[in-house]
Amino acid sequence: MTELPDLSLLTHAEKDALIRALWEALQVSERRNAELTVRLAAAERRIAELEARLNDPAKRPDNSSLPPSRGQKPNRPEKAPRKGP
Repeated sequence: MTELPDLSLLTHAEKDALIRALWEALQVSERRNAELTVRLAAAERRIAELEARLNDPAKRPDNSSLPPSRGQKPNRPEKAPRKGP
């Protein structure tokens, strides 16, 4: 329904039918709104968790259970190219 009909032209039964249809549409909208509100709250919690993790220090062997081999390697001088086969 894009435009409200001229209510003065409707019979009592047609007005009742219109009210019932609008009531049902309202109920569907309210259910959908409730579902979206729950999903939005969950998404906002997840975003807050991820933003909090952004502020955590980077994982390194000295502050986590990473083995030393997974840590950042110190800068080494470049090796000379290999000669021979």
